[in-house]
Amino acid sequence: MTCVLRLATLLSCFLLAACATGQRTGASSASGRYHPRAISPEAAAILARADLAGPGASLVIDVEVLRELGFASSDERDHKPAGLDFLLAVLPAAASQLGPEGEPLVRFAVALGLWREWGDFPLVRRWGLLLRGSPAMGPDQILKTALVVVAVDGSEAANAEYLRGVASLARASAGVKATARGALVCFSFASLPSEVCEAVGPGYLAIGTEAALRSLGQAAPSASTPTASDALLRLKVELPPFGQAELTLAGHAGLKLRAELRADSPLAAEKVEQVLRQGLQKLDEAHERTRAVFGPVLEGSQRAVASDAEAPPSLKASTAALTLERLLDRDGHYAAVRKSISISRSGGALTAELGLPEPLIREVTSGSSLLPAVAVAGVLAAIAVPNFIKFQCRSKQSEARANLKALNLAQTAFKVEKDRFGMFDEIGFAPDRGTRYSYCIDGKCLACTAAGCAPPGEDNPCKRLGAPPDDGFPRSCAVATLGDKLDVWTIDGRGELANVQHGCE
Repeated sequence: MTCVLRLATLLSCFLLAACATGQRTGASSASGRYHPRAISPEAAAILARADLAGPGASLVIDVEVLRELGFASSDERDHKPAGLDFLLAVLPAAASQLGPEGEPLVRFAVALGLWREWGDFPLVRRWGLLLRGSPAMGPDQILKTALVVVAVDGSEAANAEYLRGVASLARASAGVKATARGALVCFSFASLPSEVCEAVGPGYLAIGTEAALRSLGQAAPSASTPTASDALLRLKVELPPFGQAELTLAGHAGLKLRAELRADSPLAAEKVEQVLRQGLQKLDEAHERTRAVFGPVLEGSQRAVASDAEAPPSLKASTAALTLERLLDRDGHYAAVRKSISISRSGGALTAELGLPEPLIREVTSGSSLLPAVAVAGVLAAIAVPNFIKFQCRSKQSEARANLKALNLAQTAFKVEKDRFGMFDEIGFAPDRGTRYSYCIDGKCLACTAAGCAPPGEDNPCKRLGAPPDDGFPRSCAVATLGDKLDVWTIDGRGELANVQHGCE
């Protein structure tokens, strides 16, 4: 994780270009509506790798669709990446509070300031992050396969000049070494396990390791010039043996968020469906609670205004006409979004959709009101955040289940050989480093080893288990603190697991 965070910081100067909202040449019609432009065939061929089969993940963001929807400026005079001024307003204050430790942040802020003054930013049309490999490879190995590809406007010569400028700014920062290797410029940092290189090609900029960038030549250009996609955002993940998942946000007026899961096991898809439907149920229950709280208060206020002799007639009329629905959802955006949510499943194939109506999009892009964005964020947060937290928690529980199964097998093999059960060193049970759980046999425990984990003390519930069962299998237990709750698992001689104290509820 530290490696990933460091890389994200070091590449921020370049990646801010992915948010560039400027337009070098106008592309609006007489009516003022922006018309998305195609990316180069070479850039399209590289981004097409997002559709390759095999373990990995990809994220593609179409900045041209952002412009068409009005989320990004199409003003040809606006060349500055979005968020740059905000970063330069925040970073100096943050760096000054860190003292000597904030020196790298100071250097980064100065580099951003120089970049802003230079102002020769490429026009970004599409942005992609491509990862190949499975989680078993580890973050460092996956990072070596990562490619950040930015489809841009401008000639290859202009983009090469931009790359030279970025290299110069990197060399101006202490601790950074930039070297040219043909069409590549590679940067080395003491804090990173490998070099990070940048490359330019016809209509694209790319970031990755030297090996990953050399592989770009294997991508053949498309047969025809590609057109802009209607997908504003597309995220694809393939994780064997779980299956494939895809999330898209698409549309040219109203937007539709669509999630598709193609699980290898129908049971896995069924569990995800249950989680989503439970989230919707909680959302509806929360909305009904809100109505129950606000309804009586609104009615009381309406009666009070109606009986107030000094209240203006216009106030009495507007108060009497106000409904609870209009009070809580004035423009009907929440109702429209909630009505658009659908979930369907057939075997291991699960689809979930959510629509954002065109009036809401217009209000958000015009800046006439922040309420639509808040309402939509509330809907998404109420559905996604609790379930994401629970999913994270349950993924951590897989460690306890796997290690207790291994402990059971080790005990069974030891019993066959020695005709008795043993302790950790006797049976050869030694979990890998970085465990979140502490493991106990008959009250004697191996402490967790993950950074920041908190081994339970004398109140360890694994030390308070009852007597061993009739088969004599020792009391075997795993315990961890997940969030602010204890999570406790046990396993018996038959290999049956039990979550006797839930930490994810």
